[in-house]
Amino acid sequence: EEFVYFATICFQEFGDRVKYWVTVNEPNHFSDFAYIIGVYPPAHCSSPFGNCSVGDSDTEPLIVMHNMLISHAMAADIYVKHFQLKQGGFIGIVINAFMFEPLRDEEVDRQAVKRALAFNLA
Repeated sequence: EEFVYFATICFQEFGDRVKYWVTVNEPNHFSDFAYIIGVYPPAHCSSPFGNCSVGDSDTEPLIVMHNMLISHAMAADIYVKHFQLKQGGFIGIVINAFMFEPLRDEEVDRQAVKRALAFNLA
């Protein structure tokens, strides 16, 4: 709710000049590095993923990602319903993704790329 309040103020104050909005930058990257391996603040993690003094790498990343996605959805909904038509902008979320290409032009390599993309992007 606080994020939506903040976003709404930004839409009101800057929407006449900002046309491309990003609600959350790389939430999957943040979740991994802050709550799985613990190298970003708040440095929560657990074995075998990292060596932090607090944290649970099995559940906390899911909770964090869930909350970031809900925040994105709520802010995007406010923008689309109340600001987009008047301001003419766009809103989205930025996902950290890897690109994979087949090593050779063979079906086994193409299938490996499909699995890698599904695992890392989907």
